[in-house]
Amino acid sequence: MICCGKGMGSGFSLSGVIASKKIFDNKQISGLSSTHSSNPIACAAGIATIEIISRKKLTINSKKQGVILHKNLKKITTKFNKIVLLSLGKGLIGSLIFKNFKNYSGKEIADLVTLKCLNKKLLVCNTGRESIKLGPPLIINKLMIIKASKIIHDSIEEVYKKILIKKNK
Repeated sequence: MICCGKGMGSGFSLSGVIASKKIFDNKQISGLSSTHSSNPIACAAGIATIEIISRKKLTINSKKQGVILHKNLKKITTKFNKIVLLSLGKGLIGSLIFKNFKNYSGKEIADLVTLKCLNKKLLVCNTGRESIKLGPPLIINKLMIIKASKIIHDSIEEVYKKILIKKNK
């Protein structure tokens, strides 16, 4: 079984369950229900979302652009391995996990990188822990991935240099 949500309704409260016919035909299951079950507007948004994803072949784009994204994240991880522990993800979902360095916790580093990215007009998701999440839109193209990766790179570089300068003072 796979549970889906968030973007499935393009902003409307909607979630879904993907499972085999064997599971759905099981008479032991009395039905699927939740707070927002069968909301017609949310369901219409979900159907429209699925149709657009299919028509515009956004899963193919996600896979293709995801390769570029993760290649860039690996480069960043390698270059800044003193403060970046690793990058994770698949397709267009990614994350950078920071580690403690000098007198800074991984969380503090993630906070600083998030602010630097925001000041450069790139919105990344600060997890409130030692990581940032990346979830660009499915319509993103190669040039946008490269531009976003450069902003992330430059932001991490600025934070890294700031930490080194503070240490030397």
